[in-house]
Amino acid sequence: MTYTEFKKLKIDTSPIGWEAPSKDEPAYFCTPKGAKIIGRAGVDGIHYCTIRSLGETIFAVSPMNLPGHYVHPIARNMEDLLRLLLACLDMNLIEQAWVWDEEQLTEQIEQVKNSEYFDPAPLDAIREKCGLEPMENPFEYLYRLQNSFNYGSIPYTKEYYEMMEEIASADAPWQPPEWKVTMDGDFFPERGKGGLEIPLNKTFAWGGETWYIPSAYLCSGGVVVDFFAEVDAEKFIAFRKEAETALQNGRPTEEDEEQFLRMNPSSINFRPSIVVNGVELRNKSGHGDAWYPASCRDEEAEEDVRAKYLVEHYGFDLSRIWVIRRCTFPSEAKIGEITSLSLKMVRSPETFSGIHFTDPKVDDTFDFTHPIHGTEHTLTIVEYEADEMDQSKFGDSEFVFPTHLTAMKYTITPDLPREEVSVRDCANGDSPRQKASDPNGRHMFASAIGVIRSADGPTAVMVGVPQEAKVHSACSGLYFEKQESVEWRISFRVKTVEDLDVEIL
Repeated sequence: MTYTEFKKLKIDTSPIGWEAPSKDEPAYFCTPKGAKIIGRAGVDGIHYCTIRSLGETIFAVSPMNLPGHYVHPIARNMEDLLRLLLACLDMNLIEQAWVWDEEQLTEQIEQVKNSEYFDPAPLDAIREKCGLEPMENPFEYLYRLQNSFNYGSIPYTKEYYEMMEEIASADAPWQPPEWKVTMDGDFFPERGKGGLEIPLNKTFAWGGETWYIPSAYLCSGGVVVDFFAEVDAEKFIAFRKEAETALQNGRPTEEDEEQFLRMNPSSINFRPSIVVNGVELRNKSGHGDAWYPASCRDEEAEEDVRAKYLVEHYGFDLSRIWVIRRCTFPSEAKIGEITSLSLKMVRSPETFSGIHFTDPKVDDTFDFTHPIHGTEHTLTIVEYEADEMDQSKFGDSEFVFPTHLTAMKYTITPDLPREEVSVRDCANGDSPRQKASDPNGRHMFASAIGVIRSADGPTAVMVGVPQEAKVHSACSGLYFEKQESVEWRISFRVKTVEDLDVEIL
């Protein structure tokens, strides 16, 4: 059912907090761009809408909320919204549910049901005319929808972004909230019941850092673990100086940025899993932060009061650098008392750049050395040609996309796993252009398009290529014009830190 179809039923939903919009319904600074308003609460400017670029999803827009919380999805489509309304009894409860836990939402529903002002007639009409039943678990539905939604996909007007800049520049002191840890993985969760803290005070060495696990938290739905890695301050200061010197030579290339990321001792990417009472739980989500003392920050950089609060909470030394991660480990089964706990630490691979070559020809060979293992390899070109993509494959009528690319097939002897080595275009290609032009006749540019630069398919057998050789493939970035010359580089993704098993309880 669509909103248009629902309107034709002429059900008066104003008694349950859903007033019909006027023909000239005003937009607020936080009303998303491309919004179609389908109703309003009648107070505080709260209104409900769909957004052209986000399909059937229905949103609540609340101009009186705090920054960052003006817009929330409340239903995936119109039918879900009506079923939620049948379960929650009042649209205002659906709009406010993001600040409550399940118990609070249930209490609010009971209060509405027992209120002398409650009018069930609109709900009866929805049930009868739409043939719908109440949502079985409205809190779970809203929680999953709102916590999995990409809020960065909501488009806003220029007025909104200007106001956000003004708010961000305001020098308002931050007040730490009451300490609690929930399954959403946020350091400062706004809703949900806090988990039971289990002090661990575990210390171990891994990957050049000293690691601390001060506590785990047993929550409804799983376990949350806090990780603190102490980074060598002298190494970080040396890295900063080297990076600053390199940046004086101009804007860094993608290759430079990869090197900076690898050199930065506070850039730590890892994937933990835990075993609780013999059952393995995988990390699904979480948040990260880092604390840098004044000696390791730029003079003009402000102190990160939120990171400081996390370090102080556990009593760690503020004169040191701390990389902080809060990781959630959902469990389908209810966890009672934790009698045993261990974890596996897996470091993500690091990126290394290899040799460059330009405009190769078929049968050309290039020798290179593996940056970690030191083994010698030879790359042989077996196909190399210009190609062009079909513009219609992009599926977006508002933009013109670059379509010209250069495709390559090659072998590596001795071969290396495709997840470990690839060949990349040294340039990034062209950005898509908006079809409409601005008043001065210039093209409007979108952000750069993502292109899979290297993707190996099944093993291919080609004439002149030994049967045992696996053929790899790569393609350049996309361009509006055919490229006369393409510079390529070999790129490696290699694990440099071994996995580690840690017994905790």
